[in-house]
Amino acid sequence: MTDPEAAPLHLCFDEFELVEKTFELRHRGQVVAVQPKVLDLLIYLARHRERVVTKEELLEQVWADAAVSEASLSQAVSAARRALGDSSAEPRMIATVRGRGFRFVAEASTLSALGATHQDGRSPLFASVRPSEGVRSSVVDSAIPSTAVESSQAHGGAAPEEFLFVIMRAAAPAEGGAAICLTGVDELTVERGDSRQVRRYEDGGKRLLRLTLVGEAVSRKHARLAREGGQMVLRDLGSSNGTWLGGKRVESAPLAPGTLFECGHTLLQMGSSALERGIEVDLLNGPLPGQLLPSVLPSLRALSRDLTRMAATPSALWLEGEHGVGKSTLAAAVHGVSGRPGTLVRVDCVQASTTGAHWPALLQEARTGSLLLENADALPRATALSLAAALDAPAAAEVRLLATSRTSYAELLGNGGAPELLSRFSGYRATLPPLRRRIADLGALVSCLDSGAEPVELDAVTAFALCRHDWPGNISELRACLGVARRMAGSGRLRMEHLPPAVRGLS
Repeated sequence: MTDPEAAPLHLCFDEFELVEKTFELRHRGQVVAVQPKVLDLLIYLARHRERVVTKEELLEQVWADAAVSEASLSQAVSAARRALGDSSAEPRMIATVRGRGFRFVAEASTLSALGATHQDGRSPLFASVRPSEGVRSSVVDSAIPSTAVESSQAHGGAAPEEFLFVIMRAAAPAEGGAAICLTGVDELTVERGDSRQVRRYEDGGKRLLRLTLVGEAVSRKHARLAREGGQMVLRDLGSSNGTWLGGKRVESAPLAPGTLFECGHTLLQMGSSALERGIEVDLLNGPLPGQLLPSVLPSLRALSRDLTRMAATPSALWLEGEHGVGKSTLAAAVHGVSGRPGTLVRVDCVQASTTGAHWPALLQEARTGSLLLENADALPRATALSLAAALDAPAAAEVRLLATSRTSYAELLGNGGAPELLSRFSGYRATLPPLRRRIADLGALVSCLDSGAEPVELDAVTAFALCRHDWPGNISELRACLGVARRMAGSGRLRMEHLPPAVRGLS
């Protein structure tokens, strides 16, 4: 599989560490559960990341003498991508080179390039890596739409900008989050104020920013972020309640991309996002009213804007992403603002694949409305072909098609999916990011999903626990978590003991 004389691989990329010595994949320091062969595959690709690795080589080196097919290889690659939060449509980690094989494409650094290690052997990834080294934040969203005409600037050319995201004030998540652009800013001061505000100004040739936060726990002069050698460094200004990073009170600490910290019971995070023309640089009080996809992330705001524009057209829309990210909810919202007089007809393609579907009747029901194919990737080829044939009938001309899928459009098409149906979605497609990549929206989501009569309140420790959890079940898991916590807490403030064990890190 690998050269036995080669030094064990210890690679740091994005928010991950790949450690061959202990045979582990770690995300933010926590071990990710991965099947052994999938981890073998990932290690082999990472070790040979300077080149394309052919399918034949992978089958020979990773599976050795075992008799397996290319289907097993495809399944292993898909599992590796899922573990990394990657997508075949917009690969950041593992790219498919059509007709050749695969290549590990993540920007990575070996342990030796990152410097010192902790006593337990872990590299201090998030304490030492500078933004210029290419490590991407957990809030760099992957919801850049894939349109028929791939555009620069993610719909017009924007490169990622540096942001400070206010995730939530623990006592009042309903206030929503905020996004403050830090590109070009030399220094930012966090202070207490009567409202959340940002003031930009210059002094002595420096570009400065003053952020005021609400709450008695915030001191009049609480903390300062200053750029030192290209990296933001966080310094406490003698605040009463302290500045916290990683659960510890700090006087000074470097802020790597993705770092969570707390000032006066308000949770904040360093990150980046594409910023397009027409999108507000700073957003201070939660998602804007009317957003189809509530978010403070600039690129998700751009996606919401574009979906609103697309909603009024008859074009088919394809939404893909992990289970529980809100694909069907977003599709229903698109129909809701489309102005179409007909109804939204939902078809669960998992059920349709086993029981069949009477497409002409469903299309008649959706006439002048929308037909939503949920889990469209579950349709067998024969069923997809029968739908494609039904869509050619004149009665289907007034039906707008919407689809959701856990499998990427490109992967479906490359693995023998019916082009007769898939080609109808070639105009506009978008990938919704998992919740772990949009933690900046957590405060607003907590407020939206909570079903209590009174606005939900958290303490700072509980808010931090929600922010550090990976949310494998995404928004669906968050909704269930809040339901459990509300019942456990009764009418009081939500605390750690009210959260499910997995969210508390106990399982």
